[in-house]
Amino acid sequence: MSTPPSLQIEKLMAILMAEGIGLHPSELHGTIVGIISGGVEQTTEAWQPLLIELSNNNEPFPPSVQSQLNELYQDTLNRLDDFDFGFTLLLPEEEEPLNVRVDALFLWVNNFLSALAIAQPKLNDSSERIQQYIEVMSNIFSDGAEVGDDEDSESAFFELLDFVREAAMNCYSEFAPEVMVDDSTNCNTLH
Repeated sequence: MSTPPSLQIEKLMAILMAEGIGLHPSELHGTIVGIISGGVEQTTEAWQPLLIELSNNNEPFPPSVQSQLNELYQDTLNRLDDFDFGFTLLLPEEEEPLNVRVDALFLWVNNFLSALAIAQPKLNDSSERIQQYIEVMSNIFSDGAEVGDDEDSESAFFELLDFVREAAMNCYSEFAPEVMVDDSTNCNTLH
């Protein structure tokens, strides 16, 4: 069973703070999703060096942080791979002020786009749909946004959130490597 995003963000934030690492969990999740969606091999730990390079200046994470990131990676991969799991972005809960959630989404998207660009060398040759997602996200999230505290701002946030979620899932669908199933173990020999 997977851990709900609200518990993941709290647990990861506590571990990062305890280790003196000044990263937000949304940054790390955006990077992980960008790496996965960019098509990095999933059956190995190929994602870890990229995460370390992009997020921690090539310094390995302490074991407590790496353990939590391993769990987050696997949970994220499962959620992207199986639409029934319900892929969600690791962001603060709805109870948090809108500006806090918008800032976290800004961090998530910027880290997602950076990781995707590095993980997927043929990004410029991707489908028109993927190019449009990337262009729109780059334009919307290139500058910080002024956020109101009204229903229209809240509604706009959820529209952006849905768009970003859809973009990430479509990038994953386009770039994720095919997982080869070993059929040699399924011998259907009739005697």
